[in-house]
Amino acid sequence: GLLVYKIANSVINEASVDFDIDGIATINWSGFGSQITDFTSSVTVDTSTPSATAAGQIFIDTDENYSFYVSSGSGSTKGTHWHHAIDEGTKDTANFLRNRLTQLSIAPDSLFDTNNTDVDYEDSYNVAITSGNTCKIPSFEGTCIPFFKTVDVTELGTMPTDIAFIMVSNDVAEELSNAFGNKDQNDVRLNLFTDMYNDGNMDVRVPCGVLPGITDELIIIGGHHDTTYNAPGAVDDSSGVANVLELARQFSILSNEIGQSYYTIKFCTWGGEEEGLHGSKAYVDKHSIELSEMLRLYVNFDMPHVDIDFENRGNNILFYGNGVEDIEHLSQIIEVFEQEHPEISSKYNLGYFYQTDEQVACSSDHCPFVKKISKDIVGSYGDGSWEYHTYLDDMSRLNEESLFVTGTILGSYVLYLGWGE
Repeated sequence: GLLVYKIANSVINEASVDFDIDGIATINWSGFGSQITDFTSSVTVDTSTPSATAAGQIFIDTDENYSFYVSSGSGSTKGTHWHHAIDEGTKDTANFLRNRLTQLSIAPDSLFDTNNTDVDYEDSYNVAITSGNTCKIPSFEGTCIPFFKTVDVTELGTMPTDIAFIMVSNDVAEELSNAFGNKDQNDVRLNLFTDMYNDGNMDVRVPCGVLPGITDELIIIGGHHDTTYNAPGAVDDSSGVANVLELARQFSILSNEIGQSYYTIKFCTWGGEEEGLHGSKAYVDKHSIELSEMLRLYVNFDMPHVDIDFENRGNNILFYGNGVEDIEHLSQIIEVFEQEHPEISSKYNLGYFYQTDEQVACSSDHCPFVKKISKDIVGSYGDGSWEYHTYLDDMSRLNEESLFVTGTILGSYVLYLGWGE
């Protein structure tokens, strides 16, 4: 049968599929979706168009090469009630590695603004689906580089957890597999030398600089200074830390020139984000009483960046938040930015979206501020950073101009809150 899965509460601009032996597939995606759920029972698969009873229902037309439709309201007319969603999936099953997953389609769900008659559903998501998460890097076509994901050993089932593992590129893996596969003909030995410094328990550091305000009420601006074990971390997340430090410099100058902000502003960088948001979680836990009473807003900078090759990799910059008032102000700031910097803003597709506290995913350090103490957060992220979590996440991909965009827009909101400017 046809299985359909849903990534709940998500804004997706890239998705990739890694195919392993025996047709096992791993899906990686950017955005804020935190969980895939089986949506099969909520989908109509048929040759004729059904009558939708509400917005957000899904219909797969088997008479139209499995086209994927989403409803915007009650009715049965394509183009009016049923809208064709983006479908970049492959139907080719000639390759046995794809015999378990032959199609991947991304569509808006019922939380999508279906009352907006200006929405073009076919343009709602800019989805890129490839045969591997980093095979799309031009110089590495066919030789995917290893992509880090934190491993929770409790989820490994019956696999021994005391056996070490190391990620290698697929061409290295094939070479090793071929060598050991012919061990009867080859004298095969593998020597592995490791230089471990991250085993056992380690301290996670959270340095914070403080710009005193007129009151003790707080705004915190933060980004994580750690990276994955095999990545330099230029984009993830030195780009975010750069914005934090630059705003600290700018607001310090401003405070000396025109006086203190109404809010005390803290500039923090978090450790342990990649391994589970350890730094920000511990900080919120330790200061929960103060933060619950005094924190007005947390501003998160995690990959607020568009790749330098934005013409080919995408030019979207999205701003997010869980406060209606915050999002309304950001939308106005974006409009002003586009008017005042047309030569820069014309290069990028600037957007924003609101999420409820329940919809906010724990994909970055904004999470504990929402889930633990129910505070307002804002942040941003951009397109095209395909190398993140790999050894290719270096300064060659850095686009300083995109940091100017995200830093200026989010910084302008802090400026408005603190100084009324």
